Formats: sequence, C-alpha cells, structure tokens
Amino acid sequence: MKPILKRTGLLAPAILWMGVFLLIPLGFLLVYSFYTPRSLGVEKSFTFQNYFGIFGNKITLDTVLRTVRIAATTTLLCVFIAYPAAYFLARKVSQKKGLMLMVLLVIPFWTSSLIRTISWLPLLGRNGAINLALLKMGLLDHPLDAFLFSEFALQIALIQYYVVFMIGPLYIFLSQIPENILNAAKTLGAGNWNIFFHIVLPLSVPGMVIGCLFVFVLCLGNFEVPKFVGGIVQTIGLVILNTVTILNWPKAAAFSSILVVITLIAVILLLKMTDVKKLFS
Repeated sequence: MKPILKRTGLLAPAILWMGVFLLIPLGFLLVYSFYTPRSLGVEKSFTFQNYFGIFGNKITLDTVLRTVRIAATTTLLCVFIAYPAAYFLARKVSQKKGLMLMVLLVIPFWTSSLIRTISWLPLLGRNGAINLALLKMGLLDHPLDAFLFSEFALQIALIQYYVVFMIGPLYIFLSQIPENILNAAKTLGAGNWNIFFHIVLPLSVPGMVIGCLFVFVLCLGNFEVPKFVGGIVQTIGLVILNTVTILNWPKAAAFSSILVVITLIAVILLLKMTDVKKLFS
C-alpha cells in the first residue's frame, strides 16, 4: 500500500496541474457549447443547436473534414521528408555533428511564427521568387496565382512549420538503436534493405508516432497559416477565430469541443500503432 501512496503523492502535483489548467477549462468549454447565443450575450439555456448548425450545414461540415484531411496529409508528408533527414543525422554523422545540425533546424523557431508565415508571401506570390524562377527557366508563359492563397500554399507552410517536430522524435529513437544489433544482422548475412525494414524501421516507429502526434494535433488548431497564406481555404482553427471575433462564444466552444474530440481520436489511433511503454522507456 505504501508504494501506491508514494506514487500517488509524486503524481499529485501533475494531476492537480492538469485538473486545474486542462480538465476544468475543457469542462467549462463543453458546457458553454450547449448555451444559446444571443446578439447581446449568451443565454444559459441548454440547446443542441450549435452542434446541429455544424453537422447539419454542408459548408461547416466540409470545413471539419477539410481540416482533418489537411492535417493528415501534412503529417504524412512530414514523415516522408523528416525520416531521411533524421536517419542521416542519427546514423550517418557523428553525434556531435548531429546535435549541431539539429540546433540549426531549430533556429527558425527563434523568430516569431507570424514572421515565418508572412515570409511565404514574397516566395509564393504572383511576383514571388518561385514564379520568377519558373518564368526565367521557360517553364511558364505567365505567373501563376495557384502558389499563394491556396491549399497548396497552406500545406507547404504547415510542413515548414512542423517538420522539425517530426525530425526530433525520429532522431532520438534512431540514434538509440544499438550498433551491435545492426552489426550482428550484417554478420548473419542481412542486406542493408533487410536491416532497415526489419530492424531500423520497427525500432523507429515509436518516434514516428510521437512526431505524428505533434504534427497532426498542431495542424488541427493552427489559424495563422490559413489566415495569411490559405486565402479562401477555411479550417477549424480559422473558423473558431472568426466565430470568436463576432462574439458567438457558444458556437466557437462547439467547434473547439469537436476539435478536442478529433484530437483524442487521433491520439488513441496513433498510440494503438505501437507499444505505449516504448514511448516512455
């Protein structure tokens, strides 16, 4: 009994912190989502109208589905981009050089996220660097508007935002693979591809899961990128921002509650892909 009490005592501060600053606010958010919005405030009368207005409206329902699709696509692209980079940093260079290169990857986060978002405007715009380069190479006859204020621009900016959150966990797990296991596999006659698919890749799956959790959850709630480079592309985060701006708190709370549910489902599904104990070992 004493070890249980001791563990409970050690967890008490974390449980208290999570309860006060996460669970209680989420509870208020959920309750508020069932209130009735009024032009001059909120009426504390129970209603499902806020949720009916979301799931019964094709536009808002498409916004929810689009947000999930963009977040999932961005996460998948980040995996394909981050894995080779993380593998190179963890297995092909010394630990000292790998850590130095990881620091270089983090340097963009020393600047404001708003600056990093706006910096895409001169790159992807009609008179931006990409259009000018393609025109000079003769690949285009006239500048294209598709590079900016589109879903393409939104996903490019989101990848730039969050790919480092995928590289980090992958780098940690790839660098922890014991070299003697790989040497033993080579001694037994395994080729490089067999070693990668049967040893390296399975052992790096927990890092991939952690990276996917980071990227997917952060993409779901992002509103800066859709606002500045997405144009007419609407996402849940942007809709919540606009709904709060017009003081429709209950509907914003309903959207936020849906976002929390989607996040929980994603976390549960991703954690089922690996042994949870490996994530904390």
